Amino acid sequence: MKLTHSALGAVAIAMAVLALGCSGAAEKTQPQAAGAEKSAGKAAEKGADKGAEKGAGKDADKLTLDEPTQARIGIATMAAKAVQYRAEVQGLGQVMGIDALAQTDTELTSAEAAARASEAARARARGLFAADTSVSRQVLETAQHQATTDESQLMLARRKAIALWGHDAPWSDPRRRAGLLAKISAGTTAIVRITLPGDSGGDVGGGPMRVERLDGDRDQNHRSWNAASTWQAPTDPTVPGRSYYLLVTPSEGLSPGERVRVFTPVGPSKAGTLVPAAAVVIAGGSTGVYIEETGGSFVRRAIALTQPIQEGYVTADVRPGELVVVQGAGQLLARETGTAAGD
Repeated sequence: MKLTHSALGAVAIAMAVLALGCSGAAEKTQPQAAGAEKSAGKAAEKGADKGAEKGAGKDADKLTLDEPTQARIGIATMAAKAVQYRAEVQGLGQVMGIDALAQTDTELTSAEAAARASEAARARARGLFAADTSVSRQVLETAQHQATTDESQLMLARRKAIALWGHDAPWSDPRRRAGLLAKISAGTTAIVRITLPGDSGGDVGGGPMRVERLDGDRDQNHRSWNAASTWQAPTDPTVPGRSYYLLVTPSEGLSPGERVRVFTPVGPSKAGTLVPAAAVVIAGGSTGVYIEETGGSFVRRAIALTQPIQEGYVTADVRPGELVVVQGAGQLLARETGTAAGD
């Protein structure tokens, strides 16, 4: 079939229009892609700038504060001290009430008095019988029987006291026992029964013992009491470990029935560095302290609290003479972790 001149002209015009449309679409798409690439580049540069600014603004391991800021948040430091210490074993105990000791005193006093009286009667009857007076053998035998009975009762009372208080209780003498009972009644002396771990070493319980409240804070102002004398207590089958009685005097502030902690040294003397309890912070489950470096810079250092002592903790992770933050350590931790309130 042959096309006319007019039909050929229409086809040529249509092809030209189609070519122009495709060219325009290509030109339109290309600038959009270039604009997207330009926007992505700017965003990347902006993110990089922000990251650089954040890294320059705060070191993850160091805080730097000027003196006015330190004064405002209450930062105070002290030089860590070298100390000689002995490792301490910690145990738990309870202040004894006066009832048990009063009961023991009553039983012992009564038995001692009866034994003294019956022994005197037996001696008197024996003397009269030997002098061939009117005292019969039956009277002598009765006096001897009573003396033997009372002596047996005294031995029983003493065994009960030993079963409760141990062999070395300091009141075997009646007059000393009465004096101690009077002091305990007045609240100036206390008896504390404590239990130390059984695997603490051979010399545990052989040194001085220090008593503290069970809920007491370990700071520079915490209260403690020293044991005036110590003796081994009967074993308690319900509590594993070694049990002791402590005679604490003076004992003002301790209440009967109160639960306490007790510390006693064990092993040879060692060298370490003392860190006050107020300096210790806890972050991420680990303990640490802030050390002040030059130029008002503070670094948090993780430390192992090797040994608690009365003044704080002993550690090998701080050198003697280093400046440790003892006041305001919590403020530094809040700033480091980003939880501090705005100034």
